[in-house]
Amino acid sequence: MRPTLLLPCALLASSSLLACGGETCEPQGLAEGDVVGTVDGEAWTGAGASWSVAGDGVQVTTAEGGGWRLTLVASADEEGQGVAAALVDGESLVVPLGDESFAALYPTGVAGSYATQAAGDGEAVLTRTGDSVAACFSFTASAADGTAVELTGGELVAGCVGCD
Repeated sequence: MRPTLLLPCALLASSSLLACGGETCEPQGLAEGDVVGTVDGEAWTGAGASWSVAGDGVQVTTAEGGGWRLTLVASADEEGQGVAAALVDGESLVVPLGDESFAALYPTGVAGSYATQAAGDGEAVLTRTGDSVAACFSFTASAADGTAVELTGGELVAGCVGCD
């Protein structure tokens, strides 16, 4: 029998983006379009976050700012459902990154990118409120040359492109 490790709620919430009692994403103090996070220990602030439906999933992009640009493609939630249909107003979805869904970081002024590669590379929690989507995310992403970056504490609020 393997021992079970019980961690305090605050530790769980800070380390895995999950609030006790369920998965939620409620960024505080961010306006629509804002994005914040920490990339390899350095604070990152960006803008221009928007989202749109892309096939069965959704795509979130940011403008270039603070040294980085982000793309988050959420194709399937943790239960394998297509995110576009499952992301309804007032609900939160957990999206594992690195398998069917992925995140990519593009450094300013440098050719190439860093992307999640395998299941377990990260996670995003998406919450829809009207035409806005909030995302809370953390992940490790690798470049073609084998170097990697870690994004932690990522939060954004994206406005919809193409919503009626």
